[in-house]
Amino acid sequence: MEAELLHRRFDPAFAPALEQDLEQQVSCKTHHFEANTALLMLYQLHPNLAKEDVVVKAAAKALMCLPNTQFTSCMYLLSSFKSAKLELLAKLAEMLESAQFAAYWALADSKDVVDIIACVPGFEDAIRTYICGVLTLTYKKLDVANAQKLLHVNEAALAELAKAKGWPLADGTVVFPEAVQGQQQQTVKQAASTLPSELASLDQMSKILASIQN
Repeated sequence: MEAELLHRRFDPAFAPALEQDLEQQVSCKTHHFEANTALLMLYQLHPNLAKEDVVVKAAAKALMCLPNTQFTSCMYLLSSFKSAKLELLAKLAEMLESAQFAAYWALADSKDVVDIIACVPGFEDAIRTYICGVLTLTYKKLDVANAQKLLHVNEAALAELAKAKGWPLADGTVVFPEAVQGQQQQTVKQAASTLPSELASLDQMSKILASIQN
């Protein structure tokens, strides 16, 4: 696939292979961002090739990588693609990035979003991991009731999650140790400092697309 990406990135006949690769990513819970953005770029250049279900899966896979900026990169490539499902994902992303976690879970539980999430195994776990990171950075401690609400878990699931994350539970409170906070801060800095190496900056991408379309 890597060699083909180098030589066939702008070949519309390459789209079916990229679509098949995405389906394999979904079924195997892997992620190949470079291949997915190559596919979305082909869709941008050849709108007649675009398939809504494929676009939504690629965008959902990118959203699962928060706090990385992959979803923003995908949405840039999809700026001219109209889809109610894609708009829902964009709304979910907005809520997550602004830490509106209770509102996020309320929307995520709606039928339309449930149908989208069901097509991408591991989505909910990935988003919960992101929220865990934000809570770790934001709070030194949080009462159990609020933690359950923000993470959308019951008491037993919260206890299991806290054990896995190294969060002590005491007197109805979840404690976020400073060591864990430091590790999370480093993770976020690394994710936010640059765009993924597989994708050029948006300015560079804009120039590339402009030169091809002209």
